Amino acid sequence: MRTAALAAQHATAAQAQRIVALADALGSCEPGAEATTEADIGFHLAIAEASGNFLIQQIVVSSGPLMRVAVPHARRTRQTAEDRIETVARHQRLAHAIAAGDSAGAERWMLSHFDEAIRALLK
Repeated sequence: MRTAALAAQHATAAQAQRIVALADALGSCEPGAEATTEADIGFHLAIAEASGNFLIQQIVVSSGPLMRVAVPHARRTRQTAEDRIETVARHQRLAHAIAAGDSAGAERWMLSHFDEAIRALLK
């Protein structure tokens, strides 16, 4: 969660724009498509990069193979259009908090996102 707060504090304008663009891309991807997984992984990597913490960046990079399994599994649990819309909206709220430099909001939305993702994986 601290990664999102750090990203809100340290993101350049270009990094913030990329984070928002990746969150928006999730909404235009076909559910279950590989592009959705890649956009989601790219989103989290962009946040890690914007945090300015090299160790966090390396952790996110190294978790890529796990995310390539976990992200599609979690997305399959979101069976209704409303579930998918809310998942994208959660990413967008996080992205916009980072872009606005709102570290408390970014931390709150990352926690919400992780809580929901873990619930989905445990289904």
